[in-house]
Amino acid sequence: SGVFSFRNVCQDLNIYDSRDKKNVSKILNDLAEEGVLIREGKWNATYRKIDTNIQPIDIEGLKESKPLGLQFPFELEKKFLTYPKNIIVIAGSQNIGKTLFALNFAKMNQDNFKVHYFNSEMSEEELAIRLKQFKTKWKINVYCRTNKFADVIQPNEINIIDYLEISDEFWKIGAEINKIHEKLNKGVCLLCLQKDSKSLLGRGASFGLEKPRAYISMDRDRIIVVKAKNWADINYNPNFKCIDYRIKGTEFISVGDWYDYKPPIDNFKK
Repeated sequence: SGVFSFRNVCQDLNIYDSRDKKNVSKILNDLAEEGVLIREGKWNATYRKIDTNIQPIDIEGLKESKPLGLQFPFELEKKFLTYPKNIIVIAGSQNIGKTLFALNFAKMNQDNFKVHYFNSEMSEEELAIRLKQFKTKWKINVYCRTNKFADVIQPNEINIIDYLEISDEFWKIGAEINKIHEKLNKGVCLLCLQKDSKSLLGRGASFGLEKPRAYISMDRDRIIVVKAKNWADINYNPNFKCIDYRIKGTEFISVGDWYDYKPPIDNFKK
């Protein structure tokens, strides 16, 4: 299974004779020509087995999925709908309110869904203080976790990751989000990302845009719907709509109405 090389085969089978090695090379080449193996990776003589397993879809028996009815701060559920297996990204710079958004989202949905909150930043003592500030009876499950979130995601429930931390090679964020998406079944994931205060997108930039069905960017006094695939109103496009806000205690207070935002092109290049 996985990617293997000619050298791996020879080592595993204890093949050292040059004639036998030549035979192994021929067999691997023949299997590649027959479509059993495919050459993989940047090194020569590296292969993997072709995966021909596909999942057929009975288009006659398809049932229309219903949105989950999740609630969000700023009444974002009136802008886009959330369906099973959806990922929603909240991108914001440090101390901007990502955790406040995540905890409000947890509070608003804990009575109707089983919620799992994965904390990667705060100590247990700090988290306890933040939770106490809400003056509510919490029903969520809280865990400390800093990486490999796809291994612990609950496929059929509500997952909150605060936050996905990658300190270098930010393009890997796209791969991590894809792993989480593959793990989800009927559940969803609200995923927090760090971003530069001068950028619209979080770390990973456009790599982090591919799988999420909704992508929200947070500035100090404004949130922007960067991406929304499932419009709540087919006649209203919520993409690049934004609203100003202020924070009062543990609540977001909207200031004014939603308005159009036109992002600088440079934001997508960063």
